Amino acid sequence: MYSIHQLSHTQICVMKVGVEDTLPEAVRFARQYHGLKKPDVTLTIEIEGTGVPVFSFSNRRIMGDFTKQRWDGPKGNDAIECGEDRFDATLYILSMPYEQVIAIKDDHDSSDQIGQAHVNWAGPHRVEIVDSMCDFFGVSKLAEISREHFTFVVGCRQQEIADHRRAEQLRQQPPKRIQTPEEAARDLVAALANLSAADPALAQAQLNAAIARSRQIIGTAAEHGWDVAAVAAQDADDAADEMSSPGTRH
Repeated sequence: MYSIHQLSHTQICVMKVGVEDTLPEAVRFARQYHGLKKPDVTLTIEIEGTGVPVFSFSNRRIMGDFTKQRWDGPKGNDAIECGEDRFDATLYILSMPYEQVIAIKDDHDSSDQIGQAHVNWAGPHRVEIVDSMCDFFGVSKLAEISREHFTFVVGCRQQEIADHRRAEQLRQQPPKRIQTPEEAARDLVAALANLSAADPALAQAQLNAAIARSRQIIGTAAEHGWDVAAVAAQDADDAADEMSSPGTRH
């Protein structure tokens, strides 16, 4: 027999919500259980009477608390708290190997590594995340999470985890060099100067492409805080100088 239990922040104790004869039936019941539509709910499936989940479903997030510290005191070796950050480590942890997950401890290198991946802080710090992990998996301690349990939870969020991994890979790639407004403006001037005089249709297509490119330049400049008006004015002055210089065709 397999029993299904609901754990939420509004309940002091776990509430039994169903019993099924087989594990597949229990999983089917849990997937369709209306309680998962409420926020911060974990649903566990356990062999009747064991108190340890075989599988679990959760709409919670694994949230870590990152306490920032600075060195102070008479000898400069006292860690003084100077701020706190809260971060979502759900997909990061579900992307970790099982052995590393069940070995995570608060205020330890194992949790520090997770915190440092989410919070930009070079000084001393303390990270607490184990309680949130236990709530997410529906266990009283991480050692109760079996390999099969962890694999099941990861499988339920496979697409979300894959998207997270792709985002992390993109984030870690070196940034591409972005063309400056001055460089882009020179390219546009060259494009306008080379519009086809023999084919009006081709000239119109080239002009449309130049207009679209100019809009893209303005968008990029705005994202990076560049002064588009100042660049345009400078470019106009440069273009006027070129047009008035000896040997320029009119």
